[in-house]
Order: sequence, then C-alpha cells, then structure tokens
Amino acid sequence: MQKKNLYRLHRVLSTLIGIPVFLWAISGLMHPLMTSVRPAIYTQASPRFQLPPAILQKAAPLKSVLQAAGISQASQVHLIHMDTSWYYQVLTTPADIPRYFHLLSGHENRDADRQYAGELARHFLEGDSNVTTHTPVESITRLTKFTRQYSYVNRFLPVYKVAFGRGDQIAIYVDTHNSRFAFALDHHRAVFNAFFGWFHTWSWMDSLPRLKAAIIALILLLTLLTGSIGIYLAFTTKSGRHRTNPLVRARRLHRITAITGAFFLMAWAFSGTIHALQNARPPFKIQSVSPAKISSADIAPCVPANAALLAEAQPLAGLNLFKLRGHLWIQAIPYNRQSGVKDLMKAQSVKDQPLLYYETADSSLIAFNEKQTVAILAETALKNRFHLKTAPGSLQLQYLTHFTESYNFSDKILPVWQVSYGQGINRTMFLDASTGEIVKKGDAYKQADALIFAFFHKHEFMSWAGKSAKDMSTIIGILILLSLLIVGYRLLYIRSGYRKKREK
Repeated sequence: MQKKNLYRLHRVLSTLIGIPVFLWAISGLMHPLMTSVRPAIYTQASPRFQLPPAILQKAAPLKSVLQAAGISQASQVHLIHMDTSWYYQVLTTPADIPRYFHLLSGHENRDADRQYAGELARHFLEGDSNVTTHTPVESITRLTKFTRQYSYVNRFLPVYKVAFGRGDQIAIYVDTHNSRFAFALDHHRAVFNAFFGWFHTWSWMDSLPRLKAAIIALILLLTLLTGSIGIYLAFTTKSGRHRTNPLVRARRLHRITAITGAFFLMAWAFSGTIHALQNARPPFKIQSVSPAKISSADIAPCVPANAALLAEAQPLAGLNLFKLRGHLWIQAIPYNRQSGVKDLMKAQSVKDQPLLYYETADSSLIAFNEKQTVAILAETALKNRFHLKTAPGSLQLQYLTHFTESYNFSDKILPVWQVSYGQGINRTMFLDASTGEIVKKGDAYKQADALIFAFFHKHEFMSWAGKSAKDMSTIIGILILLSLLIVGYRLLYIRSGYRKKREK
C-alpha cells in the first residue's frame, strides 16, 4: 500500500477511535484516585468476642431449638455474638436469610439478621469503642444480586447495604453469613465509580456483556492498527523543511508526541483487548464445597457439651457447624485468630493461624488440623462440583496469607488454600476453609489476562517502587496519551483549514 493511502487510512481510523480513546484516558485518571481516595472507616477486620465455656454449658440443645422452630435441615450453624448475647445463627440454605436463636433460651429473634448487619457495619465504620453517640443508621437494604454501585468485583452475595447518616453519605456492605466486611462507599467514591463505570468499563452495557466486549475489542484492535501505522509512518518519512509553515510544525509536533506516547497507547490497547474478551466470559461465582445439610434429627444432644470442652481447651471466638463426609463437623475459631486487617488493599496480606476442626461421631470428638480438613473439603469439591476423582494423597495444598500472581487482589479473600490436583493452572482451585467455599477456580486464559492486564494496564512493572510510583507512572502515561490525542486532532483541524484555502 502506498504511503499516501496509509496516511489516509491513519487519519480516518484516528478520527473514529479518537473520542472513545480520549474518554478511556480521562476516566483512567480516576483509577489511581479511586484506590487512594477511599471512605474513612475504622477497620476491615471482623469483630472478635471470646466465647465463654460457661455459656456453652448452659446452652439450649441445638437439636431441640431447630425442631421447635420447624427446621428439619440446615446448611450451616454459627455461634455469633450480637449486642450483648450469643446466638445460634442458622442458615437453612446459602441464599436464605439466616435465623437467629438465643443461645441460652432458644427463643428466636425475628429481625436479627438486619440487626446483626447494622451492628457489623457499625463495627467496621467506628470500631467497638464505648461512645455515647453513634452515627445514625438511615437504611438497611438486603442485596441478592450485583448492582452498579456494588459490582461483581466485590464478590460476596448476599450482602446488606447499611447507609449511615454521615456527611459523606457513607454506606457499608456486610456479609452476615460470615460476619465479614464487603465494601464501603461514600459520595466521593460513588461519583468516581459512576464516572469510571460509564466512560471506562461501559457499565451502561453490562446487560449485554458479549456485545459490549465485541465493540470494545473492535475499537481497541483498530487502535492497535492505527498506532502501528502511525509508528511505521513516523520512522519511514521525514518532516517537511518549511518549519515556519503551521501545517509542517503541527505534523512535527504530532510525530514527536506519537513516538513518545506509542508505548502507552499500544500497551493499554493490547491489554484492554484481552481484558474485554475475558470479561465476556461467564464469571466464576463463589460456591459451597458440598450441598450436604445438617439434619436436626441426627444432631446428638451432646453438641453444646462438646463445644464447651473445646472452649475450655483454648480461648475461642466462635464455632461453626456443618455437614461433611456424612458427619457433623465443629469448626473452632481461635480467639486470637486474625480474620482480616485494617486495610487489605494497603497490607496485601494477612497474618493468620489455622482453624481447628473436630468431627463429631458417637458423642466423641475427633481432632483434625486445618490442612487435613482442607484435603477432605477439596476431595469433596472435586467429586460434587467438578465430577473428578483423586487418588488419596495426590493433592498439593498451599496456605496463602498474601496475594500472588495466580491469586491476586481482585480475588478479594484472604487467607485461602491453593489446591492443585494436576498440572497447570486449570487444575487448581482456591478454598476458604473458614466458610467451606470454593472462591476461585484456576483458569489459564483468566490467569494470562490478569498478568497482562496488571503489567501493561495497571503498570505493575513499577510496583517495586511502591504504589505511589505506580500511580504516578500511570498518570504520566495518560497525560502523554492525552497530549497525543489533542495534538493529533489539532493537526486534523489545521490540515482541514489548508484544504479549504486550496479549494477557494
């Protein structure tokens, strides 16, 4: 193709892609701000109260409590602290609203899940200080699906949105099933998210994910083509000699900015194309390891007494009961276990201790450590969810308290167990032992996308110098790209003016 035709093609394509690329660049400036300017909250760590053995010794029998409430089966039972009392939190199914029964009296608190959501949200917002005045709660709303404000990136469902009457209109999203923090949103972050969603991730097309991915990928492929043609022309042609000519000067300036900005343009277009195609695929949703349920008829009367023995052996912050391998299991949570950190984004890791597990059989306790239990959970998950059988001892287990290349910050949850049941990332899954859930399934394409996107789009190649340096690198790159676009449109404007003069 002649260079004259290449110039024409470059101008046409640049005109077509210029506006969406400009909007992506402007909204891209929001990302460093979004990760730095965040709502002011007290902590992301779950509340911790020591479970007294004396309370368990006086507890109402779980079997009687469930049968009196007409609950024949439950997926899990937790012992949680709310207000000043301990309760049985009974999850009939993973999606249902939990029911709460006072540990001593067995009486049901009908609206306790909303109450517990408000208490959790206040803990994350203000901590557990004994102050006389608290920020008032304006509303509590239960969410069973993701929204524009609470998107898939936050992972947890169902959650409660607890809105507080504070000047910044802050809302805390909490998961009452597992007593954990999900998300915080104030009016500053809401504006950032809305702007970023509309102009960068095109959230207005979320209902048509494949069409959105196709359009974005097409624009970015045209951007790669336009950039490639521009680089070729920049290195194979020379600038005009009449430096006083405004058109020649505009071309020279465009060539300089294009060569400088080519790396950023091509890197963002390349990684953005792969990321857009990845987002068109169905996302992995957190799922429980086993659908097995606790039958109230099969619960031994000695369950509270066994729980009291565990609490006497060491300080505990709570107990969880679930059904696995045909038996009732008691998950003992050490009181000094850390369930999170004040700010996971800054820490990128947690310091933790393995949980303690006990399988109840014939009124006795059989001790398991967390690694042994995770192996059983993994075998159950492979059998029930992925229909795979594994040879005993063939699983490779790794305890993760920090994010890695294969399990990064977007995966949200720490600590987890990485379970490898074969060669390659596709035969890897990640288990949250504290909830008995599969939080991620290994995916080679998604893994490649995550690495490429992190390196080329989020400038992780600057992570060695810290977050501030990485953000600065991103901002500088965007400003250079914006200069390239502005200078390019200026060249088109000057060129069109010369054409009109010649036509006259």
